[in-house]
Amino acid sequence: MTESIVDQENEMMDVYEWIDSFELSREKQNISRDFADGILFIEIIQAIYPKLSSLFNLEGQNSVKNKTDNWNYIKKILEKHLEFKLNKVEIDEIVNCKPLAIEKVLKRFKLFSMSVQTSSSEIEILSSEKIREQLLTWNEFLRRKKQRLEENLKIKENKIKVYMS
Repeated sequence: MTESIVDQENEMMDVYEWIDSFELSREKQNISRDFADGILFIEIIQAIYPKLSSLFNLEGQNSVKNKTDNWNYIKKILEKHLEFKLNKVEIDEIVNCKPLAIEKVLKRFKLFSMSVQTSSSEIEILSSEKIREQLLTWNEFLRRKKQRLEENLKIKENKIKVYMS
């Protein structure tokens, strides 16, 4: 049992270090309250996925209703553009500053974003390999075409020599 507590503490420390790797507009003091309005979470999303930056235009909020509205908007954007799911319970726990609620979501988002970045890199590698294969195929095609043109040119030159003589 102590092993799972130690593992959980290590995972949370990993999440905190990950958060600290971003330049956020507010310093982390009480993570549950700091992330309750969703603004710092948006900043992390924007740092990882800059193309989504224009989709977020939210302000910090104090009321639970307005914080919930922010998180519901974040949820909508994440589901539509990244297929990352947030559920109502998670949002309620975050806006009500339940201990470890935001850490669980951040941990999940960190793993998600790392897997997306990995698969994007794999796609880029596959794409570059595919492009290289296509270029080699195209190069081979052009080489054969050039060879046939040279052969046709020799045939025509020989015909011209025959007609000239």
